[in-house]
Amino acid sequence: MAKFTRPIAILSIVLALAYVFQGQLLAKYASPPAVEPAARENATFFSLVRNSELPGMLQSIKSVEQRFNNRHHYHWIFANNEPFTDDFKTAVAAMCSGTVEFSLIPPEHWDYPEWIDQTHAAEVRRQMRRKGVKYGDNESYRHMCRFFSGLFYRLDALRPFRYYWRVEPNVEFRCNIAYDPFEVMRTQEKVYGFTLTPLELHTTVATLWNATQEYMHQYPDRVAANNNMAFLTDDDGESFNMCHFWSNFEIGDLDFFRSETYTHFFDYMDRKGGIFYERWGDAPLHTIAVSMLLPYTKLQYFAGTGYYHAPNLQCDGPNWLQEQNECICFADDDFAWSGGSCLTKFFDVHQLERPEAAPTTPYTPIHKPSKL
Repeated sequence: MAKFTRPIAILSIVLALAYVFQGQLLAKYASPPAVEPAARENATFFSLVRNSELPGMLQSIKSVEQRFNNRHHYHWIFANNEPFTDDFKTAVAAMCSGTVEFSLIPPEHWDYPEWIDQTHAAEVRRQMRRKGVKYGDNESYRHMCRFFSGLFYRLDALRPFRYYWRVEPNVEFRCNIAYDPFEVMRTQEKVYGFTLTPLELHTTVATLWNATQEYMHQYPDRVAANNNMAFLTDDDGESFNMCHFWSNFEIGDLDFFRSETYTHFFDYMDRKGGIFYERWGDAPLHTIAVSMLLPYTKLQYFAGTGYYHAPNLQCDGPNWLQEQNECICFADDDFAWSGGSCLTKFFDVHQLERPEAAPTTPYTPIHKPSKL
């Protein structure tokens, strides 16, 4: 198979250069005019990506650049638990309009902590494979979840920055983003930004809510006033409704994640072992953390981005805004405000005004707690 590696890498570089040329032709995406470097926020894009995911990463970069970053030229950090190839570096550098940095994840950040019984963890993976749980038998997936839950912000490459915007391979932004989300985060003093709110697979988080309740009971002083915990339950805290912020798109304040407040929470949850003994993901862990430890006013829903990560799409802008932002999506395909989404719950719980064109239908509980 090795003989095929070089041609594929060369093809990826050719595609990258083609994307750049296409971006020059699509000059209409450059409106409004480019932002002066001094006006940029202290922020970076952040992507955890394998060498083998280069084509999907190029697709994501192309979309981010055409829809937003060709006006702002923000920095971009690419992280991997294995060294990036020269071909990967060349291809992504050709695509990005800002500076680019490549970070190698320390081995200890992609390994089992000492308190995990690896024999038991392996048996859990075998059981989940037999039950057909998505990623249930995937060992690397669990290392990724732990890395994003409590280790990514410790990378040296991220130390200079205040904000990060997570971008995965194979995503699209189907609308122009005419404002700067990083600026919104700073000027409005937001800590965590999101777009999509699906349900978590209940078979992956069997004891997560129990651990959450234990933490709140042991450390009541750490629970923020006016928090977002009501978003996570439909029965006054008896059970987890599986609502969460989908973390494949998230914009966060690194000062919060670096804080003693968040570190204490992560260390507690990490010791529970649910990432390896079940399949706790970084998305529900981030969601519970920002919902418990912060006032809900620190959370920001970013509407109208046209964000797409299979199978879900955000396409919730009114017609006039869709046209203005040259959206390539249809409101009928919008997941954000659909019956399978928890976004109405977030807005209803806090009595927030819904964006124009959002449906007025009240939230209806989706997840029905059942015996696992």
